[in-house]
Amino acid sequence: MVPRKTHCGNRSRAAEELAKAPAAIEADAGVISSAAPKALVLLRVPRGAPSPADESIRAAIQADRRRLGLAPANGEQYRVAGPYRIEIGGEALDEYVAWEV
Repeated sequence: MVPRKTHCGNRSRAAEELAKAPAAIEADAGVISSAAPKALVLLRVPRGAPSPADESIRAAIQADRRRLGLAPANGEQYRVAGPYRIEIGGEALDEYVAWEV
């Protein structure tokens, strides 16, 4: 049987390229970040209300660490992003994202 021509050349060359794909996927799968798991929380307040207090953020981070099965941490270093204006069920809210660093 004569190989059929494709856009990439003959069929056997295309088959060779496809055979290489699983090896590339396996190589990429072996590269996994070794970063320690961190807490990440969403905090919502009524639109225009003050941002969440430091104590509320720290408590939410500690609660997330417990849910993740992580040891308690001092929670001294975290970052906050927001407010992001959202609406849920007709309720206008400001959403903040806080995470450990």
